[in-house]
Order: sequence, then structure tokens, then C-alpha cells
Amino acid sequence: MNLILLAGRALFAAYFVVDGADRAGRTPEQLSSAQDTLDAWLPRLRRVVPPRLADRVPADAATWMKALGGLEIAAGVCYGLNVLPRPAAAVLAAASLPAAATGLLTSDPARGREAATHGLALLGAAIVATQEVPRPTLLRRLARASRAVTLPVRAPLHVVAIVRRAVPKAA
Repeated sequence: MNLILLAGRALFAAYFVVDGADRAGRTPEQLSSAQDTLDAWLPRLRRVVPPRLADRVPADAATWMKALGGLEIAAGVCYGLNVLPRPAAAVLAAASLPAAATGLLTSDPARGREAATHGLALLGAAIVATQEVPRPTLLRRLARASRAVTLPVRAPLHVVAIVRRAVPKAA
């Protein structure tokens, strides 16, 4: 992996790890707007969830924030360490949606434009990260090279074995 990709991956993931930690550690005073949003979306969410699981959907904003924050931390760490980078980037893209929506729905135009631009930039970067094609690891490249080297050697030995079985031994 080249150094630019390594640094960019670490910097991109660091934002989400810090944001996830902030989100998981919110105080009850900071959760009031999240609780209002959750109260508005909870009936819709319970209609989408299978009926036997609908009553298990938490109605508490603190539980949702801890779960989403933990998910964001885990995905950020996975993406930063290049462990399952595509699924981690997809989770980070989904985690950046609330930031973009909050910016678009803010009543203050100046602050809203800045927050929306920030959220949409994170969303765009996460979407681009989901399309990143991982390079094969050194181990995978060595395995491929060893197969390429051993296949031509195996074929003549296989032919020799067939010929030995076909030709009768001289007594």
C-alpha cells in the first residue's frame, strides 16, 4: 500500500472514530433533539421491521446513540486498518447521512450551508471509498506466482507418470 493511500485512509477513518466516540458519549441534555427526531421516525421504522421484532426496537435516544456511535467507531477502525474496507466504507457512508441531513434541515442558512457541505463531502468521500479496489496482498501475490511456476513443472511429471503406466516393463 502506498503512503498516500495509507495516510488518507487513516485520516478519513479518524474523523469517524472521533465522531462515533462523541455520539456514544452524549449527555442527556444533548439527546433532546435526537429524541425528537427519533419520536418522529420510530413509527415508520416499526412498520418496516418484521412484526415480531417491532416491539424490540428501542425508543430511547441514548440507546440509539450508543449503538450508532459504536458502529461508527468499529467501521472507522476497520477502514483505517484496511480490514473489510468496502463494507466498512458503506457503513461510514450510512453514518454520514445524518450529518448531511442535519445540515440541509437547519433553520440557520449560514450554519446550515456549512454543515450540509461538510456532511455531503463526507458522504461523497465514503461512497468513493466503497468503490476502492483493494490490491492483492503480498501473500496472495506470492501464492499466484508459485502456482504459475509450479504448473508447467507438474504437467511434464504427470505426462511421465501416464507414459510409465502405459509402457509395459521389460522383464
